[in-house]
Amino acid sequence: MVNAFILINIEEKNVRSIAENLLTLEGVAEVYPIAGEYDILCIVRVGDNTKLSRIVTEDIQNQIGIKSTKTLFALEAYSKVNLESLFQSIL
Repeated sequence: MVNAFILINIEEKNVRSIAENLLTLEGVAEVYPIAGEYDILCIVRVGDNTKLSRIVTEDIQNQIGIKSTKTLFALEAYSKVNLESLFQSIL
């Protein structure tokens, strides 16, 4: 499983509608409005890098109101929740 964290800057400060739209995309597990340099943090969990690439370059970056993105990859996961078994049903 590939876990990625997409930091997003938006053009207009309509965070709620953009966050709700992002949450409808395949692979998007969580969306958080955040404070600081970026406006939104989007957590994506998919089966491979090809799916991640498509989601970021085609789905997220083409959303109306998205100005720019920065993608961070998780190298390992340390969690109290077994993420692998939790997300097997959606992969």
